[in-house]
Amino acid sequence: MMLSRSRAIVSTIAVTLTFGAALCGCDNNPGGSSSNASVPPPTASMLSQYGPTNNETNASSFWMYQPLPPVRAIAARGLAASDLEPLPMELPMAATVCTPKPLPRFTTINRNVAFRRRGSFIVPNGLVVLSRNKQVTLSDVDPIVGDAPLITDGYKQGSDGDWLEMGPGRQWAQVDLAAPAEIWAIVIWHYHAEPRVYRDVIVQVSNDPEFSKDVFTLFNNDQDNSSGLGAGKDNEYLEFTEGKLVDGLATKARYIRCYSNGNTSDAQNHLIEIEVWGKPVK
Repeated sequence: MMLSRSRAIVSTIAVTLTFGAALCGCDNNPGGSSSNASVPPPTASMLSQYGPTNNETNASSFWMYQPLPPVRAIAARGLAASDLEPLPMELPMAATVCTPKPLPRFTTINRNVAFRRRGSFIVPNGLVVLSRNKQVTLSDVDPIVGDAPLITDGYKQGSDGDWLEMGPGRQWAQVDLAAPAEIWAIVIWHYHAEPRVYRDVIVQVSNDPEFSKDVFTLFNNDQDNSSGLGAGKDNEYLEFTEGKLVDGLATKARYIRCYSNGNTSDAQNHLIEIEVWGKPVK
């Protein structure tokens, strides 16, 4: 049941901090900012499924004190350090309202990085959010929960009334930037109230609203081509509060289309926010 949308008084009742949603939302997270100062580590059972294979790794320090190294955007690798800065992205609060469910073992998650916080994403100075309140088109014309404007409204917490649910099978959401822009990063939040894996996540950009020509794929973890858009080489990942950051490669495009094909908790497709960072094309 979808609750009414009142931004001034939205609160999460009986919020329980667990490793799942809190993992990448603690303070000093180089990939973004959050108000939570302390969060517990992943449980032993989850580490046994998706954690590092080294049994001597200390679970409490593996992710909390060892974020991944900074990554420079591919298109920025030739720029001087003085022209660069970490992507100034704000992360939602680390909170979960669901009990994590056991995840199936037949995923392509990279165990060595599954529980490590994302490092800084280094981009040119002065990037802005291009997607805020931009028009969104959905493949599911009658979503189960929510509506298209939720996806670009800037609210990433995922509280009741702040997320979209589309039906089973391959679904997509498309953001229209209103004009071609230089895209440096796309960040996607599907649903982070529990750690789950969304299937066949594919991110494409184009200047054609129908995506019938001049389509460029930035991310594709559909390794078996079950969605029919070509086999990808990227890995699946656990959904956490930091979202999934995709390098935009400074591609010039107007439309961004993000696909998924169900998840490891149910057959539905969810989205909280799609945030596109870049520069308007002069």
